[in-house]
Amino acid sequence: MKKIHYCLLFILITLSACGRYNVPRPKDSYLNSYGAIINIYNRNGKQIGSGELIAAMNNKVYVLHHKVVAYDDSDVITGKLIIARTSDHPEAISTWGALLPLTSFAHGFGMLLSLPVNLAVGVSIAVSASSSAYTIRYPSEISRENLSKFARFPQGIPTNITLNDLDNTDKRR
Repeated sequence: MKKIHYCLLFILITLSACGRYNVPRPKDSYLNSYGAIINIYNRNGKQIGSGELIAAMNNKVYVLHHKVVAYDDSDVITGKLIIARTSDHPEAISTWGALLPLTSFAHGFGMLLSLPVNLAVGVSIAVSASSSAYTIRYPSEISRENLSKFARFPQGIPTNITLNDLDNTDKRR
């Protein structure tokens, strides 16, 4: 009986540590007025920046983290755009993933086989549902010209906008 308590405690601790991207759900992504989240990497594969994609223009990529930083195209070798979560209701998927192992108790002696399988499947589903997102890799999956489609200002930064006036407080956090 103690083993079952430990298994349930393990599942609860694992699910409570799941993080989420601050990106919209798929059904809300077309209404989102913010840019996609982008992680930028240099030639060595080291992450040199992360934040909201503000604009991609004039051979520069503008990213808002605490303030707007402009990265030259020569510095940006690869990037990962985080577009939206993979589900409109990740909480429901996580809940069902956590409850799935409990159905093993109805299997009687078959529980010895079904419980480990249900634990493996349930935990992996719950973790992936709450921490996954639709991503696009730059430049392998999206061209430089199309990168700006996912920016807050896809046609470039308007002349009446001062980059220092932008803040990173949005409704997704």
